[in-house]
Amino acid sequence: MSAIIELEIGPGGEPGTWTVRVLRSAGADAASASFRLDVDTLITRLPFMDSTVLASAVPARRVLTEGETEIQRVGTELFSAVFTGEVEEAYRTSRAVAMGRGESLQVRLRLVAPMLAALPWESLFDPQAGVYVCRKEPLIRQIPTTDAMEPLNLDPPLRVLAMVAAPSDLPAIDAAGERMRLETALGSHIARGRILVEWLDDVTWTNVHEKLLSAPWHVLHFVGHGSYDSSSEEGVLAFVDPDGRAEYVDASALADLLDQAEPTPRLVVINSCMSGAASTNELYSGTAAALVNSGINAVAAMQFTISDAAAVAFSQGFYSALAYGCRIDEAVVSGRIAILGLGRDTLEWVTPVLCLRGDDTRLFIVPKSADDPDDAADIPGIPAAPPEPTPTPKPDPRRVRLIAAAAAGAALLLGIGGTVAVMAALSGAGGDDGGAADVAAVTLPAEIEVRGDTAWTPTGLECTGGRRLLLNATGEVEVEDLGGIALTPEGAEQQYSVIDPQPYASHASLIGRVSDCGLPFVVGSRLAMECPVDGDLQLGFNDSDPGGNVGSFTVTASDATEDATITLDALTPITVDVPASAADWVPTGITCLPGATYSVWGNGVIMWGEDQELTSVDADGAEVFTQQADDPSDNVPGLEDAEHGSLIGAIDGLPPYVGLGTESYFDCYGGGGRIGQVVLGVNDLARDDNTGQFTVIMSRITPPSG
Repeated sequence: MSAIIELEIGPGGEPGTWTVRVLRSAGADAASASFRLDVDTLITRLPFMDSTVLASAVPARRVLTEGETEIQRVGTELFSAVFTGEVEEAYRTSRAVAMGRGESLQVRLRLVAPMLAALPWESLFDPQAGVYVCRKEPLIRQIPTTDAMEPLNLDPPLRVLAMVAAPSDLPAIDAAGERMRLETALGSHIARGRILVEWLDDVTWTNVHEKLLSAPWHVLHFVGHGSYDSSSEEGVLAFVDPDGRAEYVDASALADLLDQAEPTPRLVVINSCMSGAASTNELYSGTAAALVNSGINAVAAMQFTISDAAAVAFSQGFYSALAYGCRIDEAVVSGRIAILGLGRDTLEWVTPVLCLRGDDTRLFIVPKSADDPDDAADIPGIPAAPPEPTPTPKPDPRRVRLIAAAAAGAALLLGIGGTVAVMAALSGAGGDDGGAADVAAVTLPAEIEVRGDTAWTPTGLECTGGRRLLLNATGEVEVEDLGGIALTPEGAEQQYSVIDPQPYASHASLIGRVSDCGLPFVVGSRLAMECPVDGDLQLGFNDSDPGGNVGSFTVTASDATEDATITLDALTPITVDVPASAADWVPTGITCLPGATYSVWGNGVIMWGEDQELTSVDADGAEVFTQQADDPSDNVPGLEDAEHGSLIGAIDGLPPYVGLGTESYFDCYGGGGRIGQVVLGVNDLARDDNTGQFTVIMSRITPPSG
């Protein structure tokens, strides 16, 4: 058994405060501390973390430092908040004891507030040791109970019931490919009789019920679509109904179904986006936590969208460890390290979540065999036999859906200028997702109807790298959750929902993506775009629950590849790092045309000062920590009255300069009304001793005039 530190984290005595208690450790069990943590802000950052983690699967898409900066920043903030004072001392002592024994330190978190459960604790970063906790130590989300089952004595094989649910009205899933990839990853264990994988082809409620009754199963492995139902405040998985369409099964019903098996599967692995996400209102609302709370010993699930390559790597490392009798917490670490073997750029090791019922992390007792010593190299997370990275196919991002599921339970809508609304959150509920349909190829120019009650509409247009398209959209859609107000393709300006398919685009606007796995971008009423990758162009409605909307947009698509008079628009949202020490303006890649407007979301902290006598400010220039006064004489000309150190912008680095801050807009008329590139900077002329950076997300909300 590893050394353990178990922490209970819950609300404090005042708003914005929290308490942490050490329930047990190798250090002082009576330790406790209180801390402040801006949980609301962290939750609003989850969509960016999701897209950042997924984008890291394709290194060409995004520079690592940008993505890892965000993950490490959040992880450091969480670690520094919780591990403070006596609690930090207990952690350091426990870690030293574990290292002295040659063991890992098992970190258990009992999160007794729903908002805390929604946070990405798997990103915890120890700045003193310079390590991500979950990559070194098993990290468990503990569900307390007194009736957990004893470990099961297991004679190999480990019996896995696997299923791929592919409803016809949701984005397509390559069932044959999923099966091939998992069986290839586990091929050596299957051949030796250590693992048996049996597949259920038609994932209806009745078929799953019958299969569970037909034989003993140790593990249920589900691949498919997941979401969160705000009406029931519970995570759901998409089974298939008799007509082939999605039938959403909530976690409590699934737990009852699994109880029909004899014995009940000890482990459920959910290879579905958002299956590890949680509500901010109900403690055990997410699919993973709800299953464990309902009686399943352990659930391994995904809190973010995951690419195919990472999903396969995780399965390989995870099941290899289980097949050799490792504990479930060790198996999850093994899966994380297997993902890390895909390449140094990947951040997807943060995506898996382990929820555990009770105290025992050994689900199965597996007898050793003569070939175990030679096979130990198959287990990526076992320190005694570090793995060689396994060659993996080029990452192909998995189905991208609502990327803010961890905040979905709150149905949180960010509004600027006091505009706030609340929306329903079930992915695709009431509306078809046309991304999965096969449509005939079209020739250009072409007219395409995009219905407001449909999440995604296939266009039949093949996007190939370098091809340029001009999209012009007209029409109106009456949006149900806004009281039936009729909106153009620009959507509801100054309203953003973290549960929309593209949370940084205007709610109910026209958006697009290239293939089911593409990240959504803003289309609006006009977009001149260059295809970013090869794939089918899909157009969508930026509404997490479009089913009750009425009306449609008509999109005229034409080929602009040979038209040199058309200025291309950047595919927004885009993310840009603005270092505090940058000697010059930082380009965004956005060409500002008169009339266009962009939303600006600035995050991060910068510091200045000599001999570490630092002053820290956020993107608004608001002080976070101060040891010396700022000097307004160092402000950029024209912004002398703006906050020193705040985020600013311009066109081509020329006046007029515009103050931006954490939440604002960049108006191309306000920036001078000329054609040029939007650039970003810091309101400080003396930048030599600055440190830190702002991470800025920009998204077009109105197109150029004319």
